[in-house]
Amino acid sequence: MKNLVWVVVAAVVLGGGYYFLSVKPAQEAAMVAAQETAAAAKAAEDAATMAAEAAAKAAEDAATMAAEAAAKVAEDAATMAAEAAAKAAEEAAAAAAADTSVTDFLTADGFSMDKVVEMIDGSEIGAVKKTLLKAALEKAKDNPELLSGALQQIKAAMGL
Repeated sequence: MKNLVWVVVAAVVLGGGYYFLSVKPAQEAAMVAAQETAAAAKAAEDAATMAAEAAAKAAEDAATMAAEAAAKVAEDAATMAAEAAAKAAEEAAAAAAADTSVTDFLTADGFSMDKVVEMIDGSEIGAVKKTLLKAALEKAKDNPELLSGALQQIKAAMGL
C-alpha cells in the first residue's frame, strides 16, 4: 500500500508538472493572443470611426463651400441683372425725356430758336438741307403761321 501511495503521489506530481509545463503556457498564450486580437479589433474600429468622421466632415465642408459658391454666383447674377435693369430704365427715361423735349421745341408753343438750330446742326441730314431749313426757320420765327409750316418741314426732314 505504501507503494500505491507513492505511485499516486508520483502520478499527481507528474500530472501537475505536465499541466504547468505544457497546458498552462498554451492557455496563457491563447489568452494573450485573444487580448491582442481584441486590442487590434478595437484599434481598427477606432480607425474606421475616425475615417468615417473625417469623410463626413470633408463632405460637409465641400457641401458648405458649394452652397456658398452657388449663393455668391446667384447674388452676383442678381446684382448684375438689377444694375442692367436700372441702366436700361435710366436710358429709357432719358430717351423719353429727350423725345419729349425735342417735340416740345418743334411746336409753336414750345419753340426755341437756339434749341431747334442746335437740333438741326446735330442731325444727320445733309449740309444743304440743314442750311435751307435754318434759313426757312429764320424767316418764319416771327410769324406763327409760317413758323408752324417750317417746324413741320424740320420734323419731316429729321424723321420725327
